[in-house]
Amino acid sequence: MRKTIEFLTKSMRKMGATDAHFTAENVLHTQNLTSVVSVYDNIKPAHMVLAELTEWAENNNKEVFEKIKSLQKDMSWNPKI
Repeated sequence: MRKTIEFLTKSMRKMGATDAHFTAENVLHTQNLTSVVSVYDNIKPAHMVLAELTEWAENNNKEVFEKIKSLQKDMSWNPKI
């Protein structure tokens, strides 16, 4: 894990990016089980932003809230094993 984080950090800095991610699909040969390792430089992590946006949308914009929920459940991006 440490080597993955070091690699992501070096790659991110080399590219001048603010974030970098490693995604493993179908972890432990389990369909739709996903693991993500992320590194962020001076920005709020995406899962925290999504949590705040979801809470806001639930209270202020049901259409956006339903779209967020729909996108979260869409696993069509994940390759079949």
